[in-house]
Amino acid sequence: MPNLPVPASAIGLPNRRLFLAAGSAGAVFGALAHAAHASPAVSPELLDLFEAHRAAEEAYGLACIQEDEAFLRFKDVKNPVDFTRQWPVKWRCDLNDPAGSRAELIRLLAIDKQSLCGAVDHSFGPMRRKFFDLWKEHVEDVLKAFDDLAAKVAASKEKADYSRAEAQTEQASKAADAILLQICAWPCASIAEIQAKAKHLLERLDDMEGERIEALLHSLASRPTAEG
Repeated sequence: MPNLPVPASAIGLPNRRLFLAAGSAGAVFGALAHAAHASPAVSPELLDLFEAHRAAEEAYGLACIQEDEAFLRFKDVKNPVDFTRQWPVKWRCDLNDPAGSRAELIRLLAIDKQSLCGAVDHSFGPMRRKFFDLWKEHVEDVLKAFDDLAAKVAASKEKADYSRAEAQTEQASKAADAILLQICAWPCASIAEIQAKAKHLLERLDDMEGERIEALLHSLASRPTAEG
């Protein structure tokens, strides 16, 4: 979900920005929100979606806290890494994407090899063969060092239960986002439902981006884009 706190950098439930005082549009939505209390004219299914969304956001907030705690444990068990000795200078290792980092490492090593080939282009055959043999050994050593490092990091994440916590946070985020999209797309059948929907969404303005805005506009035009 966009603009929610990033685990390990913020702990707790998401903070929401409100801008009801920001001009005439804010005043209109503010008036709708002010009147949006539970009403018999509001569909029970829509009210159930509101409650499900609040529960999903709470679950997401709890997952963020648990991931933060797992990340701190992960930092405690992860060995310090020295990238200054045998790694290519321009390489930036992302241990959250070991496959991508490894592919980039191989690419940069190939560039290094190409730049060095000019120095041996005019060498005798045996010297050229020696260079390529040594370079092959160098690449194997560098990749083995990286693979050992990636394995240690993976083991540390597993020991800290960090991978599972990351997966749970992602799952909780997607669940809350799916319910929010349903609310945005709900085709209101009464003024009371419009008011209730406005009140709920005003509290979650940071999430109102992309497909959620599109779904909301379609619902206001009585052309829902998702199941209500």
